[in-house]
Amino acid sequence: MTTDRSTDPANCSAAAAAAAWAAVLDGQLNPAHLVDRAVTPVWYAVGIVGNVLSAVVWLQRHMRRNNSSAVYLATLSVNDTLFLLLHILLELSVAWGVQTFDYPVVCETFAFVYLVPQYLAPTLVLGFTVERFIAVCYPYQVLVSLHYHRLRQKYHWYKIQ
Repeated sequence: MTTDRSTDPANCSAAAAAAAWAAVLDGQLNPAHLVDRAVTPVWYAVGIVGNVLSAVVWLQRHMRRNNSSAVYLATLSVNDTLFLLLHILLELSVAWGVQTFDYPVVCETFAFVYLVPQYLAPTLVLGFTVERFIAVCYPYQVLVSLHYHRLRQKYHWYKIQ
């Protein structure tokens, strides 16, 4: 014996409460979307311009030659630029309702590619921190362990992982 719960008074009050919460959330969510649509492009512009300028500075030949940390910082700025560009695609989908990944293979591929810069950034920060630790605590071993060619080998190892 099944009973129809749609006419049950307890269910009607729960449905009314759910509808009231939905109305409250819709009223608050619309201004949140408007703020998201207004503020996020500013953050993208500042972040992309700043990261590109940072990459240009750190990738100059004399910076790489005189500063072993330049490789880490340049790679980090390029990685962050890539993350911001990928996040624009995600923001188009979420905040603006543009169908960017609603295709069978694109959605799965984007999810993987989007995670790579997120995991690479802390790894680069760890490498930079270890490099600075060695330079400060063991200054006479810097010439051996932190040479530019060895840093390039470490970067390729990070890229492979």
